[in-house]
Amino acid sequence: MTRLIIGETGIKCSVFSVQHGALKGLTQNPEPRTQNSERETQFRRGFKGHNEMKRHVLIALWLLAIAPSVFGEIGGEVAFDPSDIESIALTATGSAHFRDGEYRLSVDAFSHAIELDPSNLSAHAYLGAAHFFLEEYKLAIAVFSRGIALNPNHASLSRTMYMKRGDCYRHLGSHRHAIRDYNNVIRLDPESDVAYYHRAKAHLGLGNPRKAIRDYNRTIQLNPTQPIAYNNRAVAYYYLGNYRKAIRDCTRSIKLKLEYAEPYFNRGKSYHAIEKYRKAIKDYNRAIELNPTYLEALIYRGNAHASLEKYEEAKSDFDRVIDLDPTYAAAYRNRGFVFRKTGDIPRAIENYNDAIRINTEDDEAYINRGSSYSYLEKYQQASADFTRAIELNPYNATAYIGRGFQYLKLNETNLGCTDLEKGCELGNCWGINHARKEGDCE
Repeated sequence: MTRLIIGETGIKCSVFSVQHGALKGLTQNPEPRTQNSERETQFRRGFKGHNEMKRHVLIALWLLAIAPSVFGEIGGEVAFDPSDIESIALTATGSAHFRDGEYRLSVDAFSHAIELDPSNLSAHAYLGAAHFFLEEYKLAIAVFSRGIALNPNHASLSRTMYMKRGDCYRHLGSHRHAIRDYNNVIRLDPESDVAYYHRAKAHLGLGNPRKAIRDYNRTIQLNPTQPIAYNNRAVAYYYLGNYRKAIRDCTRSIKLKLEYAEPYFNRGKSYHAIEKYRKAIKDYNRAIELNPTYLEALIYRGNAHASLEKYEEAKSDFDRVIDLDPTYAAAYRNRGFVFRKTGDIPRAIENYNDAIRINTEDDEAYINRGSSYSYLEKYQQASADFTRAIELNPYNATAYIGRGFQYLKLNETNLGCTDLEKGCELGNCWGINHARKEGDCE
């Protein structure tokens, strides 16, 4: 709820919001307000005289009183200097635009409000949020930084700005900066499940699933009915290879929110990883029912069908992905695999060509095309593809093994055996063991 308090220190709008709502924060736009009123039209255009300004102030206060959803999404306590009436009105105008999703108009209003009153914390918070929704993350960071500098320990607004600045850093891939900001939110509010949730995502971005799990544990402790936290903790368990715990968390997430596609997909991936392909397909089916354009789920379902040697079903899934997104390189690569397994090598190579054209750094596409060239006894072309795969990923044992066998076919025994031994060093000794059994290598 929102309440206006008029006391000796000025006008204060205290906003109380449910913190355990959308974890993303500032993402739900309330229903648009009616904009047909001539009074509102004049209010948006600016001020025309002292009486007009008085009327604008009343409207501004009225807007603050009736817009808890707007200020509730930002959260916290919004304080204004009553000596700067126009800045108050502009902040209210900007908040109305913000609520309507008119972020560019709100940027203009909040920027003007800050020019008139550089200490207006709420205008800084909103202006940064507007830039965030416009995906102008660097501008948002600059605004939030100025606002935080005004009062780094403000119980609500600075906490909000730390949170959203952290989100900006995370979107830019600066996960360490994001973690520092989420740390500050937790310092100001140790019970903020949202801060622990976002910090966990930043830890995942840095490739630290164990730290992410600790933060998701705390998120769930504070808010045990949040399905997204269970789903994301499952992702962290998946990265650690703990597929059974990932399945358990996905199941919990599904029980909390049945119409949520992500946990079905992630549970399917976990079943897939332990070779329970039919269970994986069942979960992929449900994820695709909930989101028919879920490209990644279609790719994984196609892979599961291929693992069961159901190549027509696999091809159908890859065809559908390409229809939905002709630039999805993995769909061409995987469809090429299906053609290769069914003996249509020329069409397999065509698909690998398409995959490489779209993504020139896909080492797996080069490996698969190299294998297809080798099948056609084009060993030089195959060797070139395996070499390119090694350049892209020097730790890919399969690429060394593939090139090693091409060298053996080309009577380059020393080079071939060296590559096969390198593959063994990287964890796959099948190639060198086979070559030794055949007497090709010592």
